[in-house]
Amino acid sequence: GGEGEGEAASSEAHEALRRQAAAATRGRVKHFVNLSNGLQALEPLLCAHIRREEVCYCRLQSSHCEQRDYVGVLGSLDHHLLLHVALGYTCRVYDFGSRRKRWPGEGLELCVPSALWWGLEVARYSLAKLWRLPGAAAARCLLHGHDASSQVDGVLSGGVLLRGLAWRAPRHSVAACDQVDGVLSRLPPPLARRLKYYRALATTDAVRLEAVFARTALDGQRAAFAAMLWRSMLPGAEAGEAADEGRAEAGKAVAPPPPPESLGMRRFVPALFSEGARLRELDPESAET
Repeated sequence: GGEGEGEAASSEAHEALRRQAAAATRGRVKHFVNLSNGLQALEPLLCAHIRREEVCYCRLQSSHCEQRDYVGVLGSLDHHLLLHVALGYTCRVYDFGSRRKRWPGEGLELCVPSALWWGLEVARYSLAKLWRLPGAAAARCLLHGHDASSQVDGVLSGGVLLRGLAWRAPRHSVAACDQVDGVLSRLPPPLARRLKYYRALATTDAVRLEAVFARTALDGQRAAFAAMLWRSMLPGAEAGEAADEGRAEAGKAVAPPPPPESLGMRRFVPALFSEGARLRELDPESAET
């Protein structure tokens, strides 16, 4: 009886801590720039008093989205993004598009990048299912304004994916799903394990992925995007950061991180942990012979 009561109390404490962590992160925003077109968001972000150290990066590739490559898209989600989504942060992903599309409900030719309207939406829906979040059973996956939930369920459960058919419009839904065994229970095992790993760490009740877009005229111009990234590293790029002061400070030594020993830890240096180094530490004379 005592052992069972102890386990119940431990479980209750664990759940209480989870709820506290969920409340602590709710409303917090992490900024993710999608490479490469999203680099155009760096300058306005820095001018809006977002520090460069607060800007994160991700790479949802348009080629994966255009090929309806679910595995490629889900495999592109890096651990930094996955962990913050699992912890309940609103992860805002910035990208720029060049191809115009007409949108149901909008009727406008908007340049929404496929990495956002297809990739990010597939990721949001899939993670909610894989992590078994509240409301996942009733969640919808909206691709180009149409509910494609049943098609994505098929992708998540495995089988052959008919590219460009199942997702396009409701009139294709039944025919496509008849030919698709499904795409989450048969994901490649390493990818499924990687994504499901965060289920035990999740405190969130929903996947808060927010897509932010604008039009670009620089699609494919890698040199221009590289220059944007490099300029964001220069003194004066951040709002309130004076360029002259930054140049004066540039020559000064950067404050070092705290020594590992002050954190109760040690630094691993392979050369110092080699057999020869260990012998010299124990018996310098024997190491020389």
